[in-house]
Amino acid sequence: MSLLTSDLEHESKYPAIKKANIETTYSIFNMPLFDHVRAVGQIPSWIRVKVANELASTAKEWCQIYERYNSGTYNNQWLVVDYKLFKPRQNLPPIGLLYLLEQVPGTIIYRDMTWYLRKYTYFPSYNVPYFKNTTTLSGFDKFVSFLNYYSLSTLKFRHSLS
Repeated sequence: MSLLTSDLEHESKYPAIKKANIETTYSIFNMPLFDHVRAVGQIPSWIRVKVANELASTAKEWCQIYERYNSGTYNNQWLVVDYKLFKPRQNLPPIGLLYLLEQVPGTIIYRDMTWYLRKYTYFPSYNVPYFKNTTTLSGFDKFVSFLNYYSLSTLKFRHSLS
């Protein structure tokens, strides 16, 4: 085993797991949120991801582990899939297959989104918060009109689904 720091995140070092996760990063426009970032008692995102990948046996467990010691310094939307629940050529399970987690400094929100996957067959992730609370806390809703590549109507549509 290599002791190089860069190898800590090397994908080939992960054990065979029946989970998958991807993330997209979004901006925080509400600057007072960064008052929640502390030098002590919080753990950087990349370490929490590694620990959650190693310890979690379900998508929900991954979210529960990841939310501990939220540093708020790398704010993402995470899609976590529990492949143990996926059976090819069979209907998707009613719950537990897909979890969505969103982080802002001081707050993590996650929810089972299997219903969305069953209804639409995919989950879009556009570097835009999905949950209304995350959108508001991050200040994204107030600044979205200034960003030419996002539209308020897209955000309203996505929130109408949740």
